[in-house]
Amino acid sequence: MPKEFPKPKDYSPFTKLLGLSYPVHKDGTAQATMELDERLLNNYETAHGGVIYSLADVAMGAAIWSTLDEDEICMTVEVKITYLKPAISGTLVCDARVVNKTKRIGTLKAEVTNDGQVIAKTTGKFHISRIKVD
Repeated sequence: MPKEFPKPKDYSPFTKLLGLSYPVHKDGTAQATMELDERLLNNYETAHGGVIYSLADVAMGAAIWSTLDEDEICMTVEVKITYLKPAISGTLVCDARVVNKTKRIGTLKAEVTNDGQVIAKTTGKFHISRIKVD
């Protein structure tokens, strides 16, 4: 049985710091969003690449999480990101989906958009492992 995704009050400190939210996460798909503000910009006044990467990583993690059983966890193995356009302001939206899942590895794809334009594309692999349940 897939596990319930954390509620906003239970998000990790890092995702809270970035202002990420997960309005959609089910059936191997997820959407994560964040509002850009001056704290998330680089010296060129565009979204820092690490911010865009983090958004994609979190969205892909949420997508694979939605497929896990109660006794499973996942962690990022690798993410490849291609930056296509800069983002200056507004909302960043990342749509992620599982493209393949085995017993131990999930492969995902995601796109990050800003004002409807694709600004980055990613692929990622996540390790799946079982945890002991007392």
